[in-house]
Amino acid sequence: MRPPTVSMCAILAILIAPFHTGSAADKTRADFDAGAAIAAAIEDPRRLPGDRARDADRKPEAILTFAGLRPGMTVLDMFSGGGYYTQLAASVVGPQGKVVAHNNTPYATIAREQIEQRYADGRLPWVEQILGENNRLSLEAGAFDVALLILCYHDVYYIDGQRGWERIDRPLMLAELYSAVKPGGVVLVVDHVADPDTPDNVVAGLHRIDPALIKADFTAAGFHFDAESDVLSNDNDPHDVIAMAPHVRGKTDRAVLRFRKPAHDDDGVLIFGATRNTGLEIAKILVGRGEAVTAFVRPTSNLENLEPLDVDYFIGDALNSDDVHRAIVSGKFKAIFSTLGSGRGETPVDVVGTVNILDAARTEGIDRLIVVTIVGPGESILMVPEHLRESHAWAIDIKDEAEKHIMASDLDYTIIRPAQLTSNPRSGIIKLSLEPEPTGPVTRGDLADMAVWTYDNDESVRKVYHAVGDDPLAEERMDDPGH
Repeated sequence: MRPPTVSMCAILAILIAPFHTGSAADKTRADFDAGAAIAAAIEDPRRLPGDRARDADRKPEAILTFAGLRPGMTVLDMFSGGGYYTQLAASVVGPQGKVVAHNNTPYATIAREQIEQRYADGRLPWVEQILGENNRLSLEAGAFDVALLILCYHDVYYIDGQRGWERIDRPLMLAELYSAVKPGGVVLVVDHVADPDTPDNVVAGLHRIDPALIKADFTAAGFHFDAESDVLSNDNDPHDVIAMAPHVRGKTDRAVLRFRKPAHDDDGVLIFGATRNTGLEIAKILVGRGEAVTAFVRPTSNLENLEPLDVDYFIGDALNSDDVHRAIVSGKFKAIFSTLGSGRGETPVDVVGTVNILDAARTEGIDRLIVVTIVGPGESILMVPEHLRESHAWAIDIKDEAEKHIMASDLDYTIIRPAQLTSNPRSGIIKLSLEPEPTGPVTRGDLADMAVWTYDNDESVRKVYHAVGDDPLAEERMDDPGH
């Protein structure tokens, strides 16, 4: 099939939030000061007397920050014991949020005195306590932004019928946890480290677990391994003594692992730069035809245009490689669109962001990438009037460098080079050419149609196209290199 010369459908959306899904109006929490909320929770004078003494060993500020807790969230604290993290989480999420503190009978029995103190006189009004036995948790589906499993996951390998600890069906338990976490939500696991390949019976006896075993269990359940922290690591821990031994208690080497539930179950599309302009038009088209779309947006982005769109989103900074990687592992993506651009004098997100996308896509096995740049790089400089080449050299040089990185990659890329862009209604006067041609202004809607056409057609793979057209409503010519 040849590239069409008229516009195609309608519309698609953009790139958004760390681990939140749904409409921008419902989910945006960028205005919350999570750091201040966590700090206030740790300094809260209502904490139990023994809590603060444990802070130095547990480092709750780092742990809660790594988990991504924010005001307004709903949090599950599994096997919460005496509630050390339950109360901290409740303080962070505040009255607009909720914490569900789970225990089974053995945990509740062991921690009975501390539980009575923790919840006396309605001290934690937005905490719900639930008692659920090992294979009968009965968690609400899609309820939790974050689930915490702190120093407890090793116990899923423990069996003690005399003390009421029946064998746990791990796949069943993790399947229920997967169902209970919201799409894009996080599970944080902290546990005492055992040596690699430690047998199950030794895991139970030492109350330790090999981090690789945790990763295997959670990824088998459908979670993506997102990141790990060494904030609680201790190279001096021998790993072969019981975690509660007096000389290591509170000082064990602890793994801190973050997992994320995919934002959607079906293969979808991730878009960088879609809060406005061409990226927004691309998003509208894809959403309009029923595709699963995740938009990556900056914390400061205006999300007003996303409100009517049914998109998942990830909030991050494309200049931050970790943010880009987390976005890419937050769902199952078959393709990535990028319309990233930067202004004069800004850090060139066109280059740095593109490199971050390429690296993360390659690592996670995503092959398809469609990128909108501008005319000017390579032979397309012929499409730029001579009197504008110098004034637009800064933008052309940045895009040229970005394109070189893309073309040097092994991804199935498509690059589209438009000239001047307008926000006028679609004209239908556009085509994609492999050779530079004279062109007038092109509407962003028409350009989005062409970008989606390349996504649909394999013949566009590893091709560089020039967007050629003429918007009859354009009042000025070749004055806007942006997209």
